[in-house]
Amino acid sequence: MKRTKCIAYEEYIPSQGNPSVIALFINGWDSSPAFFHDLVRSIDALNLRCILVDFKFDTRDAGTTFVKMSPVARAVTIKELLDELAIDRLGIVAFGMFGGAIARQLVQKLGIDRFKFITMLAPGPCLIDNTLRDAFWNLLPLETRSGILDMKREDLHALAQKAVDLFHDGFTPRLTRDEMLTDLLGMVDELHVISDIQASKQRHAFGIPVEMICGELDEVVPLELSFKTMRGFGEVQVNIIPMAGHFFPLDYPEETANCIRDFLVEKVDGISSAKVWAV
Repeated sequence: MKRTKCIAYEEYIPSQGNPSVIALFINGWDSSPAFFHDLVRSIDALNLRCILVDFKFDTRDAGTTFVKMSPVARAVTIKELLDELAIDRLGIVAFGMFGGAIARQLVQKLGIDRFKFITMLAPGPCLIDNTLRDAFWNLLPLETRSGILDMKREDLHALAQKAVDLFHDGFTPRLTRDEMLTDLLGMVDELHVISDIQASKQRHAFGIPVEMICGELDEVVPLELSFKTMRGFGEVQVNIIPMAGHFFPLDYPEETANCIRDFLVEKVDGISSAKVWAV
């Protein structure tokens, strides 16, 4: 574990060769670099310098946790890390809805020209960034999760209000009913904006390669929702890991690494192909 003035992180250099590409690994809202350890070991044969950010503690204040930091605030912290390490261009590997939200904020702040590639693992609407929203998401049946970007605003509002009625007597950390309702209705408004953008026939033009990797049996972020989340992008390379659930980078690290390897070797300059993989 290394520390800068702004954040702790882990860094992995390939066992052979000099890395020519930097890859930043971003986990979800309850982040730990350990989530990516097996995956990083499985891509050792690529010439990637891997940086795994650790959001558990703010190194500027050892008593401050990152748990309540928004995607915007976390993106600012990562930008400070990149500045301190003098990293100019890099790629991103982001997991889950909150990891994806941080990645998108970082791209907006730095500009697309700073990036060589983006790999999204189990991407979704990118709004689950606190315990309340996570609890709300866990209440939803699979069918509702799959179609949430196509729901009407009034139907989403009704879901949020029902969740508040259920939570307000026993939710921890303790929040008032008004606080919970304000947060969940804010999430609904954000979902509505994303839905309008993603449903547009106009796709965003990206000058960098974009990849999406999903688990076939993911019930946290169903396949249908991942496809709908990415439909506003331009060309996206899609890989689906058979029989895998939401935590496929942990459960199927070699299969996930194979998807990343094939994508990077084919699409990204500076990535070398290796016949032997170190696991």
